[in-house]
Formats: sequence, structure tokens, C-alpha cells
Amino acid sequence: DKIVSLFVQSKSGEGRGVLLLASSLFLIMVAAYLLKPVREMLILTQRGSEVRSYALALQAVLLTAIIPLYSHYSRKLDKLAFMRSVYSFLALNLALFYILGKLGITLSVVFFVWLGAFGTIVLAQYWAFVSDLYSHEAGKRLVAAIAIGATAGSLFGSFIAHPMSELMGPYELILMATFVLLAALIPISYAEKNIPINSQIVPAKQVSKEEPPSLHRGFNLVLKSRYLLALAIFVILFNWANSMGEYLLSRLVEFMYEQETTTLTKTAFIGQFYAYFYFYVNLVGFIIQAFLVSWALERLSLR
Repeated sequence: DKIVSLFVQSKSGEGRGVLLLASSLFLIMVAAYLLKPVREMLILTQRGSEVRSYALALQAVLLTAIIPLYSHYSRKLDKLAFMRSVYSFLALNLALFYILGKLGITLSVVFFVWLGAFGTIVLAQYWAFVSDLYSHEAGKRLVAAIAIGATAGSLFGSFIAHPMSELMGPYELILMATFVLLAALIPISYAEKNIPINSQIVPAKQVSKEEPPSLHRGFNLVLKSRYLLALAIFVILFNWANSMGEYLLSRLVEFMYEQETTTLTKTAFIGQFYAYFYFYVNLVGFIIQAFLVSWALERLSLR
């Protein structure tokens, strides 16, 4: 409780649940930032920055196919069982990438597209789980503290990715991330039991006439809601700008390797560059998350 109260206005008994959820998110982001340099190492050495840009478009196609299936199966299991199923399935995918990579199969485009879907699903599922645990009032106070686990995990993951990319190959980093992702399920399994009753969400009353299940209900909901549609447009514009920036950065890294005299292989050079790059970006993100976000949520009138 004392640790959590340093960052947000917490109540007695809420600290343990917050720290369990934050530590799980920490491990999730460590895994993600071990994989991000691997993505760049594979795509830029095996294909190039142009193919990388086209692979970004394929991510959207893959997600469009996955989301209805994800929605369908999410209704069949309770929140913790579904969380375990999704993360275990993603870890199994990573183990398969490791085996195929070690067999010499070129996976750069497939892995790049898959990791884009991974980054979306792993965080969407995590925050969906958290939103099913806390009441609106408790969530508004505590989510900023939980999210510190994300920025801290991103920072630590990118920090260790730098030496690891020199000591280990990309496929060994994938295997390492697999075990880290599975470890993230341990603290989250105990989180629900450590949230005070008065901080938990009140279950919604059962409606007598429930709308029949639909694979496209999520899309229909977004199209009917001006708020969600505006949010979707924002995400499109944000990713448009982000994709152009990433393309320019990848071209710059390739140019730097060609111009620079180095004993490193191209794979190691790219891995180390992106590990450093993500480290400094995440360092700034950690400072903002830890000291500014919770203040903004409390002081500003955010709906």
C-alpha cells in the first residue's frame, strides 16, 4: 500500500493487487521488447526496409481476420481462463518460430506480421482483463500505477536486449521471450484474489433478451458509436504517421551500417541499434508515466 501510494491515491488493501498486475505487465513488456529488435534484425537483413513497409499493411489484414475469432472465443471462457489460453497460445507460437528458425527456414515477413498482431492482442487482452476486475472509480485511480509496469518493463526489456543481441542470435531471443511471457501468467493468476471487494467491478444485471452472438459485433459497435469511430480514426492516423516514421528510421539504420566501419554483423548491428533506440524512448516514457500521468488524471477533467 505504501509503495503504490507514492504514485496514486490508493486505499488500504489495494496495493498488493496493483503490484501483482503491474509485475505481470512488466514481464509482458519485457517479452515484447526482447522481440522488437528481433523483428528488425530479421526483416532488415533478410528482406529490407521496403518489404518491411508492405509487411505493416499485412498486419492489418491479419488482425481483421483474428478479431472476430478472438471475440467469439472470449465469450466461452471466464476472464482468467481466457487470459491463460491466449497467452499460452502466443507462447506456443513463439516456440514454433524458434524451432523453424533453427531449422533454417526464412521467417522474416511472417514473424514481422505476426508480431504486429501479437503486440495488439497481448495488450488488448491484458487491459480487458484489468477492466473486468476494477470498478470505474478504482480503475480511474489505480490504472496509472499499474501502467508503470508497462513502461518499466519496456525500459528493462530494451536495456537487456542490447547485450543479448550480441551474445545471442535472434532465435535465442525469441526462446527467451517465450519463457518471460509464460512467467507473466504467474502474478496475474493471484491478482483477482488480492483486490478488495469495494474496489471490484459490480457485475452487470442479466438482460432477459440478449443479442445473439455475432462474429462482427465489435465492428458494428464501433460503426454505431461516434466516440468509438472517432477513436478508430485517431488510431488510423496515428499508425499512418508511425509507419512512415518507422520506414524512414529503418532506411537510416541500413544506411548507417553501410557507412560505418564495424566488426559487428549486420544482424548484431541492427539489434543493438534498436535496443538502444527503444531504451531511450522507454526511459522518457517511464518518467512521464510515473510522475505526470497520474497527476494529469487527478487534476484535469478527463472523462
